Amino acid sequence: MDNILQKVMSPEIIAYIQSLQDSLASLANISLVITDLQGNALTISSNITFKCSQCSDKFSELPCINTFRTAINEAAQKRKTVTVQGPCKLFTSVVPLGSITNNNHRGIDTVLWVGKVFLHNESYSELFAPTNSFSPQNVDIPTLTTREFGQIVKTLGQIFDLIFFFALNKEKMKPEFFMNKTALASSQDYSLLTKREKEILGLVSLGLSNILIAKRLYISEKTVKSHITNILKKLHLKNRTELAIYSVQFRK
Repeated sequence: MDNILQKVMSPEIIAYIQSLQDSLASLANISLVITDLQGNALTISSNITFKCSQCSDKFSELPCINTFRTAINEAAQKRKTVTVQGPCKLFTSVVPLGSITNNNHRGIDTVLWVGKVFLHNESYSELFAPTNSFSPQNVDIPTLTTREFGQIVKTLGQIFDLIFFFALNKEKMKPEFFMNKTALASSQDYSLLTKREKEILGLVSLGLSNILIAKRLYISEKTVKSHITNILKKLHLKNRTELAIYSVQFRK
């Protein structure tokens, strides 16, 4: 089967996407892979800490694709993210790539898999735990709140969707396309950030809340807010969404 990415993207772009996928998977401590609608991997899976066969011999890989075919079809047809709970009670989100164009004439043919995680319901302080002997202690699988996972999935989807949009439409791009849009900061502005501010910028780009950033860095939420305010001022940006887009372009 021909690789869809190879048909429309240069080797340099594909390598960049793979590198970005690896970096974001490591930073978010989550598994990522891009596949076609049949579940065939178009990128090399990033940060895979667990295989479905570790839960049960009857489940296949990537990740247990036969279980999630319905999720793939729904995500592609409805052009929206679908989250499912598969074998071993692990949650995975399927994010359609290419929906940013709002062009219904071009169907979705690639999806981003974000998972495999255990989810903790913060409202009830209850872990959606497995019913069999498999548990988070057996292997290193992240346990997130539903809100945290949702934020990460949304931001990662936006980042990859934006990359696909530019890659698929690079021949149509003209300078005026970028006119009257929010002006992003330059790479020179990035050098104005302190080491801590660059660290927080990376976490903001993943969609992490101020509370979660504070926990990761062992600082107060108030300090995180102060850093983000300073980052926005130095980069001449308005909000966290612009920070995420900027981070993809300039974060080193």
